[in-house]
Amino acid sequence: MQRFELESLKNLGPVSSRQLQAVGIETIEQLEKAGPVKAFHLVADLFPGETSVTFLYALQGAL
Repeated sequence: MQRFELESLKNLGPVSSRQLQAVGIETIEQLEKAGPVKAFHLVADLFPGETSVTFLYALQGAL
């Protein structure tokens, strides 16, 4: 896996990338398979209070 693969997507930076990796989404393919809504909910559940709807929009824009 390329270390910063998720960060190469538009709208996603190092914090978003680390949060996605923490829920098991480590590649662009895994993010595409999960989809933005599921990925958002996984991250929001693990990081309550740190995730806003803006993150969902960023995920949608990234894909």
